[in-house]
Amino acid sequence: MPYMYTAIRNYLLFYLVFITGSMFAQDPANWQMVQVLPVKSKVVQADRMGNFYIVTPTNQLFKYNANFERIATLNYTFSGTIDAVDVSNPLEIYLFYKALNQVVILDNNLAYRGQLNLSDWGVTQAACIGRSFDNGIWVFDLGDFQLKKFDKMGSLIQSSGNCRQYIDANEIIPIACIDDGNKVLLVDQISGIVVFDIFGSFVKKIQIEGVQFLQSEKDILYVLKESVVTELRPGGQRKQVLICTEKDITQFSILNKHILLVQPNQIRRFKHLE
Repeated sequence: MPYMYTAIRNYLLFYLVFITGSMFAQDPANWQMVQVLPVKSKVVQADRMGNFYIVTPTNQLFKYNANFERIATLNYTFSGTIDAVDVSNPLEIYLFYKALNQVVILDNNLAYRGQLNLSDWGVTQAACIGRSFDNGIWVFDLGDFQLKKFDKMGSLIQSSGNCRQYIDANEIIPIACIDDGNKVLLVDQISGIVVFDIFGSFVKKIQIEGVQFLQSEKDILYVLKESVVTELRPGGQRKQVLICTEKDITQFSILNKHILLVQPNQIRRFKHLE
């Protein structure tokens, strides 16, 4: 556990769901629960400023600071289900409505600032979206199985070509798209992680089935699968860095000496003991 903290102490953000009991198979006594927030959630995302964002089962969106104080509420009523929240730029937040093929843009106070209709851009069915490093938007289009980058006016900037030539599978189920400024990661539940450069050109595929969540920190990837977080380094080295005893984990978030643990009816914060 100390090794994990050292490797990701600055900005590594993860997200998880758990029930109760001992969370860590490795040194559980090193973590002490310090705070509980009783709130129902289906999506939780944290930004690099220590704030976190909760989507409730009824599609309400709340913003909390690091002290678990609610500081903003979505004041825009939209008829749809929020499937994902991108807070990689805390000053401009993307809400993804998969069924509607739309993205809503909010400011840092969760006030409405605009709407992107992906169908108007020729995107038949977006599976996932992600902000690009230059504040555009990446979209994986299930209509032609391409990863596409658009500017906010809907102009196509980059495209990958049909990803079936890179993913040897009968079915593609992308669940996330992450642009870390150096590469673009497409997370597929069946095949694993497909890596592109920032121009949408295929680089490689990392074969790991059943990925539930992924975080990129410089050249290191952290992958969550079946309650185990594995560190993937350049060159293919893999190392398990965290094993949780609960079996329904989906996400977690570590920042400095704290870990944010999320379950459907509450969020808990743990502090690492020196």
